[in-house]
Amino acid sequence: MSEAEMIKVGEVFVVQQDSKLVGAEIAFTENVRNKQGAATTLDLVRGAMNNSGWIAQTIMRVEDKVDAQTDTSAEGERSEDNQTPPKPTAKQKKKAKADS
Repeated sequence: MSEAEMIKVGEVFVVQQDSKLVGAEIAFTENVRNKQGAATTLDLVRGAMNNSGWIAQTIMRVEDKVDAQTDTSAEGERSEDNQTPPKPTAKQKKKAKADS
């Protein structure tokens, strides 16, 4: 069995209006080539979101950062989170193979 591959398919954005978070949007990358690919991607995300174990693992990977008001980075400087995605678990590898 080959190792599962991580493919970047989009970026998630939170929509803010009048200081309130009101929604979320996904900007798909060029790796999503058509509407069927977008639908499949969203189905996979929905499935992951229904899995409390996946939710817990994803949340636990987040590193707590200093409050933005006390951040001392230079204005205009943008730090990008280059956190490496997790390696797929054996269960995820089996599911990826079954889906292909």
